[in-house]
Amino acid sequence: QGEAKIHQSSARQGEMACCAICVLIVSIVLGVLYSGFLARSGALQWMDTWNPAGRGLRWHGETPWLVPKPWKFSADDIPDLSGQVVLVTGANVGLGYYTAMHLAGANAQVILACRNMGKCLEASESIQRAVNGKGKKASVTPMKLDLSSFVSIRAFAAEFSKRHAALDSLVLNAGVMLQPFALTADGLELTMGTNHFGHFLLTMLLLPQLEAAAKESGIATVSVHSSAAIFESKPEEGLQKEILDPVQQPEANGTWYDAFDAYVQSKLANVFFAQELSKRLQDRNILVNSHAPGAVRTNLLNHILGEMTADGPVLGGGGKIEDTLGAWGRYVLLKYLLPVHNIVWDPLDASLTQVYTAVSSELKAKKITGKYFQSVARMLEPDLHCKNQTLQDHLWAQSEVVTGATLSGQ
Repeated sequence: QGEAKIHQSSARQGEMACCAICVLIVSIVLGVLYSGFLARSGALQWMDTWNPAGRGLRWHGETPWLVPKPWKFSADDIPDLSGQVVLVTGANVGLGYYTAMHLAGANAQVILACRNMGKCLEASESIQRAVNGKGKKASVTPMKLDLSSFVSIRAFAAEFSKRHAALDSLVLNAGVMLQPFALTADGLELTMGTNHFGHFLLTMLLLPQLEAAAKESGIATVSVHSSAAIFESKPEEGLQKEILDPVQQPEANGTWYDAFDAYVQSKLANVFFAQELSKRLQDRNILVNSHAPGAVRTNLLNHILGEMTADGPVLGGGGKIEDTLGAWGRYVLLKYLLPVHNIVWDPLDASLTQVYTAVSSELKAKKITGKYFQSVARMLEPDLHCKNQTLQDHLWAQSEVVTGATLSGQ
């Protein structure tokens, strides 16, 4: 019996020692993460130039940990935009909101184009308070725009043209991400319909104002929001007929629809659109570039993260993460790891690349167009699929058919 007790005591001591070691390791890991040491040391910056699949720099600028300082572009580099009109879609939240704030702070006349007018008004008032609090006078105008409805887009363009003869910069920021299958008001798959077709139609309708600004000031710009998710895109078979064409029977689409694929292909379409538009407008002094902001804390993550409150995640709040990790796994990840210092971009900083492609003096002086950028304002070769001219031509032709809009002057 004495030997048994000794063995039991030794086993308990061993278990306690193992637990203590595990706690120590976890504490050290969390301490390093929360201290910001990895971000400051640059220990992970090798991932910024990592090309494991041979398709390009998938992780380039994806988090602040990977981007060496000083950044190529900062808020201090935004030129004086007095007298310029800039339109930002999806400007009531996230990247669009902070893009509009940066631009308003540089004296631009900013148009906030939002689906929800109530939230748009709130965003407008918030931006004015923030900018005016710094001793400046913000010029911010909210306007209603639903990119999932061609009727709404045409109504918006008609009203905008009455108010403004010229548009110096069009920032195509709005988008939806990982939505359940749904149709737009025009019978299109929601993600591609909103992220690509809606912006295609809006741009075609506002080209006269962009051309007027280019003639008046020498340069106008179109900034197209894409995503590093393009490095997960598929070739020809990825832009399927079901995604590109109107879908009339939503109940029959559960067999093929994948929300992630739809989002990824819409981001590939964004790059195709920017590249093709830049070619077709190369003689009109309208610069068109696309960009990816990296992993950003925005409302687009709601379908992934599940229910969140001001105090953090709600246990059992759902979302894609809970499907994978379970309720407690999701809670621990979001409660203790997501807030880690600089693990994802703050939208105030992430929006700088979008601002760069819209108003940068360098970009205008060098007439940079048809290029792709990732955070912060760094030009990059996109995924290999973005070089598929056949698919790019097909998308443009399909977009003209679906929207009924063509490029003026061609």
